Amino acid sequence: MVKFFRLNTVVLLILSLTTQSAAADVLEQVTDVVEQSTETAEQRLEQVLQQADENADKLVELPTQLQDKIQPLLDPIELAAESENILLAGISNNLQQTFTIVDARGRKVFDEAVYPPQQLAVANEWLIQLDTEQVQVKWQQQLQQADKLTAIEQFSIEHLAALDMQIIRLRTTPAATKQLHNDASLAEQQAFLAQLLNMPVDVIQQLTLERNFIYQLQAEDNPSTAKAKHSPNKLVCKQPLKLGILDSAIELNHPQLPVNQITQQDFLEAGLTPAMAHGTGVAGIWLSQDYAYAQLPNAQVVNASVFYQRPDGSQGATMLSLIRGLNWLAEQDVRVINMSLTGPDNALLLRAIKKVAAKPVVIVAAVGNAGPASAPLYPAAYPEVIGVTAVQANQKIYRWAVRGQQVDYAALGVDMPVLADKQQVIRQSGTSFAAPIVAAHIACLINNKPTLGLEAKLMLRNQAIDLGEPGKDVIFGYGWIN
Repeated sequence: MVKFFRLNTVVLLILSLTTQSAAADVLEQVTDVVEQSTETAEQRLEQVLQQADENADKLVELPTQLQDKIQPLLDPIELAAESENILLAGISNNLQQTFTIVDARGRKVFDEAVYPPQQLAVANEWLIQLDTEQVQVKWQQQLQQADKLTAIEQFSIEHLAALDMQIIRLRTTPAATKQLHNDASLAEQQAFLAQLLNMPVDVIQQLTLERNFIYQLQAEDNPSTAKAKHSPNKLVCKQPLKLGILDSAIELNHPQLPVNQITQQDFLEAGLTPAMAHGTGVAGIWLSQDYAYAQLPNAQVVNASVFYQRPDGSQGATMLSLIRGLNWLAEQDVRVINMSLTGPDNALLLRAIKKVAAKPVVIVAAVGNAGPASAPLYPAAYPEVIGVTAVQANQKIYRWAVRGQQVDYAALGVDMPVLADKQQVIRQSGTSFAAPIVAAHIACLINNKPTLGLEAKLMLRNQAIDLGEPGKDVIFGYGWIN
């Protein structure tokens, strides 16, 4: 799909080679593109972009006066691109690709499926929280018999002590759930499980029932190898800190990272291939030798590896893996946890977040890259979490950043050289890389204050540069943390 954040640069390339009259022609072309159907628009706009790329080597420095004349032409193009961005983001959500996820030997671990409203999840799988002691005592024994039922493909009960959560994982056979259509309501799902488990519906209704949703990382899918020279590291503080990450695995042999400052544990399903690039990049924001945008030279990083590699190169983390990872991090005496991931609202995730935040531990999360028309994404949209958006070096908002009341702060997150797996440094964008910058500032702020938790959100305002409308707004939050 065409990435419209390229549009301003490309138009400048075109305008630098043409007269102002020709620039108006370009504007007309692009405006016409946006008015077409999505498929046609993508094809025609790609032709315009390709033509501009071919002439990029002819770019000359634009005089200030010419830039002033060009900007009024760019403004309507930006608006048109923004409208197209919103349209394409919505269509993308409706075309969520699914896969059969296999282990290293090619054996199926689970199937992915899309359930309304366009949420990716493990197919035919439910997570059940036993909410009250009465329910636990009365029904746990009967629930434990569920693994003997022929309609049950997988069944387990586990206690997550740090979160005080008792989770039942239940996967039914495809044949058993064939009668349950994908857009079934919660009441229909409860009735189905009650019949399947031979339990009264009112008992099932006392349980917290959720799909095992799949969450995604918030960096662009097609990174390019970084060629620009690195900028000097930006020191935040030299205090000895302990920060948590819920992310992909970190490549411990990366030459840019101090292996003695990183601890990690795997919470993937047995046999799954762990994703590695993203977690390496987030850790590098703090610890990289040359690319630390929020350097914490004396920090200890504790990483819960929860993301598996999908066949298309993207990564996914199941709800169950996230909860297991949070449970472990809650036992590691970290003061701040960074979650550069997004997904749907989920009662089980919210319960886990509340338990962690009460310790107190500050949770910082990326608001997401689904575009300005997106609904709020989680966990950033929970009140217990500090939501972070991304800006460019010139303080303009990242075009794909989600907007809303959940945005608390902004930080650099566009076109950044970041660490990746295979000992690489790559250039990427996303709210994923803005979140750990804010997390670093929070960690330094509360390190010697053991009872300070979410109050740090308001205290950080003293370090923020207000952008956009005065005060907190839906684009930049309280402002930019530089």
